[in-house]
Amino acid sequence: MKKYVGIIKLSTETMVGVDFHLLSMFSDDIEDIEEWKMLYPKSQLIIVENNSDLQKFFEEFEDNMPITEKDKEAARKLYKKLMKGK
Repeated sequence: MKKYVGIIKLSTETMVGVDFHLLSMFSDDIEDIEEWKMLYPKSQLIIVENNSDLQKFFEEFEDNMPITEKDKEAARKLYKKLMKGK
């Protein structure tokens, strides 16, 4: 279990109201969470120390989007490898 959980609240105004979405990220390093937050510039971020109850709850909202160029390249390579297998 990671030491911290970062929670982002995204809100989008629509014609019928406001949509709210939660995203979470687990990390042992606060700087990783702050870097991840840069992907969502118009959001609100909360960082708290993780525990088993938070882990269970926020796993449902975990953001699996790659956050660094290295992560993105690894994801591209994996995608290409999987597509060749079809």
